[in-house]
Amino acid sequence: MVEKYKPHSKLNEEQQRKIRRCKALFHTAQVTTTPKRLQEQLYRKLFTFGNAYSKIYEDTNLKDTLVGVERYCSLVIIDEADNLTYQSIEQLRYLYDKHNFGLILVGMPGIEKRLSRYPQLYSRVGFAHEFEPLSQDEMEFIFKKNWRQLGLNLDKEQFSDVEAIKTIARITQGNFRLIQRVFAQINRIKKINKLKKIDKETVMAARNCLVLGQE
Repeated sequence: MVEKYKPHSKLNEEQQRKIRRCKALFHTAQVTTTPKRLQEQLYRKLFTFGNAYSKIYEDTNLKDTLVGVERYCSLVIIDEADNLTYQSIEQLRYLYDKHNFGLILVGMPGIEKRLSRYPQLYSRVGFAHEFEPLSQDEMEFIFKKNWRQLGLNLDKEQFSDVEAIKTIARITQGNFRLIQRVFAQINRIKKINKLKKIDKETVMAARNCLVLGQE
């Protein structure tokens, strides 16, 4: 996602590099999402995306900024797509046709069968891909990245760190979406309790905040 910025502030070089690398917008659909709300939320993010690019090229013209929205946003990713109603899916199809961006819908297994009931959208579906559980190497890569995002360094010489990642691997079974949800709760617990490290107890506390079923 594009970082938030002040309307008239000048972006530093690092911010500019991040924006240039950003080629997609990510949006999580809520259970209460209505077609109107979906459009408003996506337009807000699309405008922010285009406006961020216009700041890089020092373009302050409003018309050019709006054109930049369509020019720069090449991909929109919708997570929790299962939450979208038929009307919201139709609204999404309309935006897809209007702005000509690539569209990825992320949902639970079987979502492609549900979309098949909406011929106007399904006729535009290129393919459906089912994610396999992450390998051990892939999980370790993600764990290191999430540890850094928490402001910590994953140290495999520390028993508490090793125990924590083994616990996460066990309760998520390599499911990428569950791993992200667990880390979101770990981050919340870390901030509330001002923790300096992540251990098994922290992971289990995060797990208890989620509906994951029995291990």
